[in-house]
Amino acid sequence: MQLLSADLRLVLIGLCVYWLGAVAVAMRWRSLLCGLSCSVSLREVMLANLAFTFVNNVTPGRVGGEILRVAILRRRTQVDWQRAAAASVYDRLVDLTGVPLIVLLALPALPLLVGRARLLLSKLPLARLTPLLVGIGLLGLVVWLLIQRAPQLRDRLRRLVNSLEPWVMPRRSLLQSMGWAWTVWLLDATRLLIAALAFRCVLGPSQAAALSLAYNIGAAVPIMGGLGAIEGSLTATLCLFGITVKTAVAITILERTISYVQGTLAGGVALLAMGGRSLLRTVKSPPSSDEKAG
Repeated sequence: MQLLSADLRLVLIGLCVYWLGAVAVAMRWRSLLCGLSCSVSLREVMLANLAFTFVNNVTPGRVGGEILRVAILRRRTQVDWQRAAAASVYDRLVDLTGVPLIVLLALPALPLLVGRARLLLSKLPLARLTPLLVGIGLLGLVVWLLIQRAPQLRDRLRRLVNSLEPWVMPRRSLLQSMGWAWTVWLLDATRLLIAALAFRCVLGPSQAAALSLAYNIGAAVPIMGGLGAIEGSLTATLCLFGITVKTAVAITILERTISYVQGTLAGGVALLAMGGRSLLRTVKSPPSSDEKAG
């Protein structure tokens, strides 16, 4: 089996890179919380983010996860709802600043992607093209959905920005969080590069960036954990880089075992340790007006 041929040392390095990324995500949100005068330990932010990951991976969309991590912070640190929610909105917006960076890094790989696409389409039989075509179809569907929803997304973004007017973020905190956001994106690309290297497939930096971009396009599909969409995006992109379908599937399975399976299990353990049932009840029951004022 292809998976058994993975270099265990590189798998362990990939796991370490995943957790470095988790710390960077926590630091990004913590910088924003500090900017709103909320002193929160890294441990508490990490726990909230792990629970956030679990809920996002087992439910469609990201709303439940966002509400839960705000609720966790409110319960465990006494940060008021308004500041925690404002920091969470800032966190989502700051995360988007990494997109231009990763797109810029991926640009050199585009000619190779186009050339390999033509080669695969001309030489591979239909049966072996199926995973690639499915992946390309999913990517096209995501792009089409984003284009169709552009006006709604723009209006939603405008409302989010307007809701932050009472909570002005200091420039220093904003720049720090942006630095952490870029670090997260670069670590994601590094993890994907290592997953490929575990199967002796060497990707260049621009190819790893393009793979990270494909991953996040799949993750934008509003289904739990991006299941199906991410796998299709990764497999299709790897095939376009000249990797065989069998190896591309193995790389994708390894990556998703690290990022989805392992991340979900860690998040579930963190949620249970913090009293999962009562926290989930908090999510279902919105805060009272007194709590919001607090």
